[in-house]
Amino acid sequence: MLKQNKIVDKPRLSAESLSKVLIYYEPTLLQSIMSFSSVRDLLNNNPEILNAFCRTSGYSKQECLRILKSNSILIKAIQKGIENVVTFNTNQSDMTQLSVFNKLVYVSSDDQTLKVFDFNGTPVKKFIGHIGGIWTFDCSGNRVVTGSTDKTARIWDLDSEQTIVTLKYHRSTVRVLKIYGEYIITGSRDYTIAIWSVFGDLVYRLNGHRQSVRCLDVCDGYLASGSYDGYCKLWDYKRGKFIKDVHKHQDKIYCVRIYNDYVASSGFDSEVKISKIDGSSYKSYKVHSSVVGWMDFSDNFLVSSSLDGTVAKYNYISETVDFVIRLGCPIKGQRLTDTLIIIATVFDVRIYSLRTGKFIRTLITADLISKIEVVDWRIIVGYQQGGEYKISMFNYESL
Repeated sequence: MLKQNKIVDKPRLSAESLSKVLIYYEPTLLQSIMSFSSVRDLLNNNPEILNAFCRTSGYSKQECLRILKSNSILIKAIQKGIENVVTFNTNQSDMTQLSVFNKLVYVSSDDQTLKVFDFNGTPVKKFIGHIGGIWTFDCSGNRVVTGSTDKTARIWDLDSEQTIVTLKYHRSTVRVLKIYGEYIITGSRDYTIAIWSVFGDLVYRLNGHRQSVRCLDVCDGYLASGSYDGYCKLWDYKRGKFIKDVHKHQDKIYCVRIYNDYVASSGFDSEVKISKIDGSSYKSYKVHSSVVGWMDFSDNFLVSSSLDGTVAKYNYISETVDFVIRLGCPIKGQRLTDTLIIIATVFDVRIYSLRTGKFIRTLITADLISKIEVVDWRIIVGYQQGGEYKISMFNYESL
């Protein structure tokens, strides 16, 4: 016999009481929490709470409704295929990274080039100088930093397209790099991490990994690194100090993420591990059955994708799995918006609801999907079709 649980009504906070609570918060803080999907859902479904929020946040009711409505409009437009699409060739041999900075699309390749296009698909810049493929890059202000199989990283001037300085330290491919504040951080297949000033001075050498450094993430004073040695390490990169081993995987690590007080890592052993930085919380999930190469935090959730064709959403606060999506084909990448999960498989790009996991639409199909990126109201897809590498930009901004 099933035991029936007693249902207890949860106490409700009235709009009047909520107003008395909210009045103690700075308007800028209240405005910032509008970025959380859970907050938007609450406001959208509770008119009294919406009014209380508007009175204290500094947002007008019209502004709150505009933000709430914009997400609804975006989903409906995607469902119906109401979009402006720009497609163009990159004229590169392949595609190693695709990113957007300041309304420009950057694409790197093993053909030793980094090309830049505007949102109309017009080529505007081209960075040439490496003698090996460019596998990673990042941008900040008027500078671009690239990492290459030629064992160097380069700092470029964005306007002149010329190398400012070549960063020489690593003895193998510069696999990953990040610009964060006043620092450039490079990770290499030579097992090391280097901390540079934005002017190109080598500040610290971080040693400790015993195999290739595959991934990095930075937040405030913390650097998380993931390696093929199976260790996720935490560093104080501003002082060049090792803090601790956060996670130990049974095989290569492919992805690390830091968000607020949490660190997540995943990799070849198909596990997703999430911990608080202070060590007070730890959870390991075995939802996937193959390499977990992509993870992203959103509010109280983490979303992971695997080569086995599954996508999982976790609530890392309650330590539960919200849902698992089974696509039935290998995954090549993922991106999140406030309301959407965008998944690149080998042959197409599919869109799902971040809240429910419900399928919304297949955006594009191709011979081979390479990369995806999302910025503002644009979804950008890099792919191979008919032997050529192309980019299609799906624009919903004018809706």
